[in-house]
Formats: sequence, C-alpha cells, structure tokens
Amino acid sequence: MADPSPTPPGGDPGVVPEAARGPAAQPSLRTLFLTLIVAGATLLLGGAMGAAAWIESRQARQELAREVDRAAEDLAASLTLPIWYLDEAQIEEILDRRMRGREVQSIRVSLLGVGHPDLVRARGDDAADPGPLLTSERPAVHDGQALATVRVAYTTRPMEAALARRLRIQAATLLALDLLLVLGLQQLLWRTVLRPLAEIRRLARAVGSGDPAAPVPAGGGFRAEFAELHQDLHRAWDLLKARYRSIRMSEERYRTFFERGSDGIVVMDPVTRRFLAFNDQACRQLGYTRDEFAGLSLEDIEAQETAPESEAHIEQIMEAGHETFDTHHRTRDGRIREVQVTAQFIRNEGAGFYHSVWRDVTEQNALRARLAQTQKMESLGRLAGGVAHDMNNVLGAILGLASAQVEILPEDSPSAKAFRTILRACERGGKTVRGLLSFARQQPEEVREVDLNALLDESVQLLERTTLATVRLVRDLEPGLPPVRGDANALSLMIVNLCVNAVDAMPGGGTLTLGTRREGAWALVRVADTGTGMPPEVAARACEPFFTTKAPGKGTGLGLSMAFSTMKAHGGDLEIRSQPGQGTEIRLRFPAGEDAGDGRPGPEASPVGARRRLRVLVADDDDLVREGTGAMLERLGHEAVLAVSGEEALARIREGLKPDLVVLDLNMPGLGGAATLPLLHGLAPDVPVLLATGSLEAFAMTFDASGPRVRLLPKPYSLQDLDQSLRALLID
Repeated sequence: MADPSPTPPGGDPGVVPEAARGPAAQPSLRTLFLTLIVAGATLLLGGAMGAAAWIESRQARQELAREVDRAAEDLAASLTLPIWYLDEAQIEEILDRRMRGREVQSIRVSLLGVGHPDLVRARGDDAADPGPLLTSERPAVHDGQALATVRVAYTTRPMEAALARRLRIQAATLLALDLLLVLGLQQLLWRTVLRPLAEIRRLARAVGSGDPAAPVPAGGGFRAEFAELHQDLHRAWDLLKARYRSIRMSEERYRTFFERGSDGIVVMDPVTRRFLAFNDQACRQLGYTRDEFAGLSLEDIEAQETAPESEAHIEQIMEAGHETFDTHHRTRDGRIREVQVTAQFIRNEGAGFYHSVWRDVTEQNALRARLAQTQKMESLGRLAGGVAHDMNNVLGAILGLASAQVEILPEDSPSAKAFRTILRACERGGKTVRGLLSFARQQPEEVREVDLNALLDESVQLLERTTLATVRLVRDLEPGLPPVRGDANALSLMIVNLCVNAVDAMPGGGTLTLGTRREGAWALVRVADTGTGMPPEVAARACEPFFTTKAPGKGTGLGLSMAFSTMKAHGGDLEIRSQPGQGTEIRLRFPAGEDAGDGRPGPEASPVGARRRLRVLVADDDDLVREGTGAMLERLGHEAVLAVSGEEALARIREGLKPDLVVLDLNMPGLGGAATLPLLHGLAPDVPVLLATGSLEAFAMTFDASGPRVRLLPKPYSLQDLDQSLRALLID
C-alpha cells in the first residue's frame, strides 16, 4: 500500500468544494460533477474489483503454497524410512502415487551422499506450458540426521482458471454494491483506517530506531484498537530491551569465566586444529605470550607420545559430542605437562568448533603417585614386621637352647664348636631380622644428634679405595649445617647404598657429588652422578620394593625402597631427579634441629655379682620361645612357671602364685602384653617385668605408662642376654 497523504483526495471530505456551490442553473457544472462522480465510482469499482481479484488470487496462491508445503512435508516424512533403509521399490511407489495430483508438476529427491543421483518425477506428457510454478523444499530427517532434500513443484494454471470463472460470476453481483459503497468508502477508510495506520507506522519506525516516545492516537471507533496496538508495541520494545540486557549480562559472565578461570580454555577449529580463541591461563600453562599462542595449533603443543591418542579422542568427540581425557602437552621450553582435557564439539551454521578446558594435573598426579608409593612401603613394612616377629621367635628358641648347651659342654668339644656355629648363624639371622625391623620402622634405634657433614665423610671413607676408585668424588658440604636427630648407623647405610647405586650408573667413570645445604627449617643432602640417568617411567617406580633394572644377581631392588623408608622414619622425604643421559640426583631432606624425630634408647643393664634363685613367670604364646626360655631359666638356676597367654599368667597370680619376676611377651593374641601389664601391676605392683619384643615402637608405648621396674628384653635373646637382663632389672 502506498503512503497515505495527510488529506483525502479532493480536499477535506467534510467541506463541500467551491465548484459545488455554484447556482443550480448551471447544468453543465452539475453534469460535470455527475460525470466526475460516475467516473470516480467507475474508477473505484474497477479498483475494488481489481483489488478483490488480486486478494482472492493472493489467498488462493497462499493456500496453494501451504498445500505445496504440506505435500513436501508429508512426502519427506513418507520417504524417511525408505531412504534410511534404501528401499528403492517403496520410494518409486510413493513418488508415483504423489504424481497423480492434478496440480503436481514435478518432484525431485536429492539424496545427501556421494554417488547418489537425484530421483526426479515430472509431467512429460503434457505439451502445454505449465505456467508459473510454486515449489517447496523439505529435508528428510531420521534420528537427527538429514538423509535427503525433497522438492515439490505445483502448477498454478488450474488455480488461475478457477479464479477467472469466479471473478466473472462475482463481477455482476459486486457491480451494483460497489456503485453504492464507493462514494462513502473513501471517507470511511480515511477517517478510520488510513490516518491511524499512518500514525502507527510512524510509531513503529520510532520504536525500531530505539525511541518509542511517540503519542498514542486518540479518537473513537477503531482508534482504541490502534491504541492497544501502540501499547503492544511498547511492551514488545520493553521486553526486547530486557532480553538485550540479559544477553549482555550472560555474555559478560561467560567472558569473565573465560578470561579469569583457573584452567586454560581454548576454542579450536575442527579442520585445521588451530586455536581460534583462548584465555591467558592457557598461555601461562605452556609458557607462551598471547601473540605467540595465536599462531599455534594442536600439533605444536601436543606431546609426541600422546598425539595419536588425542587425535582418537577428538574423533570420538565428533560422534559423542563431549569427552574428558588425559594427555600430555609440551611447553615452550620443552617440558612435558600432564593435562586433563574436558572438550565438547559445538555445532553451528558453519563447520562447528571444539571448546576445551585444560586442567594442569602434573603436581596432582605426582602427589597421587607419591601417596601410592607411601602406601606400598607401609604395606611392605607391615609384611616385613610380621615376618621378623615370627623369625625372632624361631631364632630365640634356637639361640636360647644353643647358648645353654655351650655353657654345659667343654669348650673344646666338637659339640660345643657345633653349637657355637649355631650361635653365629643365629646372630647372622638376627641381623637380617633387625634389617627387616628397621625397614618396617620397628627396630630399636640409637637416636641422637647427627652431623650430616661428618656422616658423609665417614660413610665414603670405606668406599674411596674400592667402590669409588673408578669415579671422581666431589664434596660440596655447607659448613655450619645444623644437626639432625636420627640413627647414625641407618643413615650411614643409606648413604653407602646410594653411593653404590650412583657408581653402578657410571660404568665408564664419571663424577659423584655429595653435597649439603640448609633450606629453611630443613637440611638437604644431595647424591648426584653423571651416569646414564633414568627415563620418567623408571624414576617413577625406583622406590618400589624389588624393582630394579640391573641384570640378575646385580641388585635386589631394595636399596632405594629402604632409603625411602629410612627417610620417612626420620620425618624427612626423598626426591629423585633424573633424565636419560643427564645423570641422576637424589635429594634427601631432613628436619633440622628440634624439628627432627624423637627416640628413646633402651636402658643398659648393670652387671651384678650375686645370684639368687628366682621364681620367674614366663608368658608367651609361642611354644618354642616359651619352652626355650624356661630351659634357659632352669639352666641359670631359677624356677620357671610357664603360661601360654596373658590371661593364664593373671590367673596363676590370682590363684596365689608369687613370682619374683615376670617375662611377658608383648605381642600375644587375646590379652597381649600391653593389656596384661597394668592388670599385672594391679595384682602384684612390686614384681619387676621383662617385656620381650622386637618392636621398639610397641615397647615405647607400653613403657611410658609402666614405671621404672619394666625393662626391654630384645628378641631374639641368648642365655647370656637373659641372665644380664634379669640381673639389671633386679638391681633397679
């Protein structure tokens, strides 16, 4: 519709034109006026008929267009399953059936895929021109996947013929009515429609420009409806502004999350694998500036060993839409970082893009591995402690009986020599058991202040002329290093083992560096070599018990694991730094000064000269230890009363037994030594007690609450050890 003029054609409709005010005796003017009216009515009639024809034609065309759309949608829906299953016969049948419609001119089905020709149906037997065509195109979709495009074309010739017939019939009927209405229609339209529409249009333009402050049209009749339309426009504009604000706030929140997140966030092109967008944290993780990172692709930062796996994950994301996986990224300076990637593929009108979040888990994984290693060592320690306990009992029985026989037999007799050999074997077995207990942190230790510089010097003195003869030794010791508290023997053995490992890693010679320095409240010991080094996977398992890369017979795999256990027992830690071809550095950190671990040396027995016959109550669940201890006591001239448990020992005392001394095994099933001891003191508070155990920790916990008349009897013990402990306890 053209823009309405501010005034109706011919001037103000409420004012009679000057030409009509002339005298009635001027028929020519009247004729002219009538002629003008007839001409105007004729023009209006013609316009009305034309408008009616155009409107009907347009409606018919719109209805036909909707019918075409429905036909295309129905056809696409009907063809979806046959196309999905490639049922060509059913496809042909459906197409043939749809071509029977009078208006259907052609059907084209374009299969989406390489090598599939279009399926076309058209009316080829009609030589007449089909005229204008109305077409509609719809996709055939199955489970969210587009299979084909269906295009249907209808001819408008039947519609146009029907319209022509209806127009001829309506023309005669509408002619009389149009002649009566044509004069009043112009004024009515102008007053009630055209002028309010012009005002509403001006208001719509103002709203579109962002300034909805236009006046609301006033008046009666239909104008109130236009006022409602004006208010609706205002409400729509307010809603639009609110949505704009919401979108801006959402965009700002996402931008804040994107730029200030603690994880790296990257948007990547799915084809070129180049980074389209990224935040500062992604640059910091890999050590690049924003300008440098802008020119990178996934290939530039992906570690070589994980690149194939990452590519496979990306392909899976294309199918599943999202996935979380672990990979390795290479930093600008060549270091490898372990990264957890959470990625999703976002589809848009183009090819889509990958949105991924990078979380650096290098330190987290290292801590997890260290915790797992600690748990392994604790499990092995418990196993070693259990084995050592059983071995102590067996060795104790053998040692007790053999030492008793040595006292009886002549010194130069063959039997005495044999028993002395047994004693030496038991002593060697005892050392092995003590090593296991030390590994399990149950071996009694001599804890004192240790000068680490002096300890290193003493430890390498024995190796300089033998093991260290093929390498160059460098001492880098910081003077004035604060002492640490610990077992000097265990620490020296650990240093010697580390030096031997370092020399083994340098078969062609090299440099061994022993260094110390202070780091805050810690004292640091470095054992570094220039040998072959270890790859990361070997270094990660180096502290595992029995893990070794040496040839059979060259190593047990316990050196570093025992060093790890020793450092843990001293409240410190052990760190391995190694690269293939660049050597290995072992870092030992000790708490310095008062922060070091505590310990309790066992009381030493004082010899006595006199001996008297004692009644000794022996409580031990192990038959060999219990009977062997009884035999040794009888050999020493004492009376032995044997009990298989703490409960039986207490029952004997309740029944009236008055022992001079009690030998109590600390580790018994049921009522153990720790639980029996306070009950025993309640029944016989003055009776001294020997606690037999191989565990310093268990004894220390019991000793703290037991008083001075309780002493440790370390397992395994000989006749002489038992006699010395009895004498020392009685002197106390």
